[in-house]
Amino acid sequence: MLRALTIAALIGIPIALALVPLDLVSSGPTLCLYKRFTGADCMGCGMTRSMVSLFHLEFGAAYDFNRGIIGVAPLLIWLWVKELLRNVRLLSADLRLPSKAATARLTP
Repeated sequence: MLRALTIAALIGIPIALALVPLDLVSSGPTLCLYKRFTGADCMGCGMTRSMVSLFHLEFGAAYDFNRGIIGVAPLLIWLWVKELLRNVRLLSADLRLPSKAATARLTP
């Protein structure tokens, strides 16, 4: 059951990010504590906005928000696919019926 929920979350989070209006994210206040206290951008500033832009297929806007998206996005996609496939494999192994040899040993 937990694996099925994990798979649902792994599929649902990107869909949710794609459904978030880009205007809501790009015009909202900054969440970065470093920027709030110092007024300067940190290396991660704009990464959330960049990811949401990427899910909206706005590649130019994603790059403008944070150039680090070029390295971060492929890494996150690779980790996401790896984790999704791992959970699907484990769930299918959990749901697989026992083989005939295993059931033959159980019957007298």
